[in-house]
Amino acid sequence: MTVFEQLLAPALPTLTAIEEARKKHRNKTFTWIDFTRTMVYCFTKGCKSLTALAVALQNADEALQLPPVPVMTLSDAFRRFSPGLFRQALHQLVMALPLPSNPELALVGQIYIADGSIFPIVQGLTWPGGSIESSIKMHLRFHLNTMVAVDCRIGLEDSSERQALRQTLEAGISYVLDRGYFSFQLIRAVIDRRRM
Repeated sequence: MTVFEQLLAPALPTLTAIEEARKKHRNKTFTWIDFTRTMVYCFTKGCKSLTALAVALQNADEALQLPPVPVMTLSDAFRRFSPGLFRQALHQLVMALPLPSNPELALVGQIYIADGSIFPIVQGLTWPGGSIESSIKMHLRFHLNTMVAVDCRIGLEDSSERQALRQTLEAGISYVLDRGYFSFQLIRAVIDRRRM
């Protein structure tokens, strides 16, 4: 078993069930589950464009069993396959996760880890105003006690991580942040939120 297969193995039953249940077009041979496997490969390989992905698929190790897919087919797949299928898969996978018990963390209280990560967009994204971005920043809050993501905000690559956190502060939560978050204004906002 390859590392790629091990990476996908926990999700494969869910992905297979969705593939079997979805409405199919009789003339299309590139399936949703193939597209999903291709996108996982795209992100693990670090491809920054459809062309780079198509080249990577052409040169992929045969053991990965990834189909060589032309750029036009990949482009069509983004329009043809509903994002709802991915949301459904993610929801089912998260709901199936066993929630850990952390009695030591319970003594400390509720803890959120917050950070921002940049993700490439394979086809680019047009924002209101006409600018086209090749990547986005995801501002994520992760609940350490239950090991579940509790909030996610999407912004431009240069969007402020401090501002995203400031908009989502909650009372009664301890936040774990890296040093890039430090600012006196953010500390003031946390203190003000505690008093509410």
